[in-house]
Amino acid sequence: MQIEEKFTLMVGAELHSSHTSDELSRGLVLAEDGFVVWGPYMRLAAGVWVIHFVGDLSDPRECFIEVVSSHGRVCHSTKPCDQELGFTEVEFSTPLEQVEFRLFCKAGSELRLSRVVISRSHSSNVAAFPMADFGRSFEIYPRMGLRLLLDRTSFVDEVLISTKVWEEPQLNRLKDAILSVAMVTKKKIFFDVGAYFGLYSMILERLGLLDRILTFEADAFNFRQLGANLLLNDPACRIEPHFGAVTDHDGEGRFPSSLDHPTGNRGGVGVADGTGNFAVKAIRLDTLYDFRDQLLFFKIDVEGHEIEVLNGMNTLLALNRCYLQIEGLEGAVDLMKYMGDRGFKYLGSIELDHYFSNYDPTSL
Repeated sequence: MQIEEKFTLMVGAELHSSHTSDELSRGLVLAEDGFVVWGPYMRLAAGVWVIHFVGDLSDPRECFIEVVSSHGRVCHSTKPCDQELGFTEVEFSTPLEQVEFRLFCKAGSELRLSRVVISRSHSSNVAAFPMADFGRSFEIYPRMGLRLLLDRTSFVDEVLISTKVWEEPQLNRLKDAILSVAMVTKKKIFFDVGAYFGLYSMILERLGLLDRILTFEADAFNFRQLGANLLLNDPACRIEPHFGAVTDHDGEGRFPSSLDHPTGNRGGVGVADGTGNFAVKAIRLDTLYDFRDQLLFFKIDVEGHEIEVLNGMNTLLALNRCYLQIEGLEGAVDLMKYMGDRGFKYLGSIELDHYFSNYDPTSL
């Protein structure tokens, strides 16, 4: 039996470019020859990999996709582009370090690029946690007013270790939304859907304004890191952790292991493509909770599974005053239509995170 693993790389997150992600997703005419996208300098496991640059190109002549390693010194694959940019396939018999996926285009080409998707096929009998010494990369760091157990081999953790912050503008926006209704007597409940190690939940718990904090994580290894951080930072046990994948149905789902993510971004795994090594509990929020006329705050970061999560909480959205931060890898357009159809106002975006509300805090 074969399992297909797929991972999405985004410009501005894992991939590098001299252009912004918005410019590339909308489309632009290139002013000069050169590599438009490169990175992410990752460790790539042995196997057969397919790299798909998703977008289109007006004039693909002399444009190509290449896969290199060792800081560009070794080229493993070069393939000419077509008008849909296209695929390239490469096979490695041993793991490689510092792997890059590059896109070269000529001046005058009109390019639109939304993302790069890479996938690998391998036998399903891969050990669940193949890295026996994985825990050696964990240390406790004082960051953002917390004591955090962080993994320097994981993308989010490494950024937090090196820069001392993660998504501070987004966290400040959620804080402001909660503070704006501090005097309202309704109960205030925060849902952290796709919590990873629980940073949002722990930061917002420090406000002292939330009646409940409900945290959801579907990856087993990430959930253990979440539990360790709650032990360090939530001794009163106010944060309620749930192990499972939030979606539009109850029962069971499939989830890939975060340890297999090729870029080392353990916070970047999800169920959007329906594949995965492990069975996890599927959680429909409307089944689990019956809140009415309360103030609900949501952070949803589920790597492409946003609509399914929202479909599973339509009753909560309809019967409560809600404020949402939703990460949308494909942009805000589909989310704006979905939320607009349900009476929500689009409040703007910070990078890939989009904000919606169905209430005016001044009228509560």
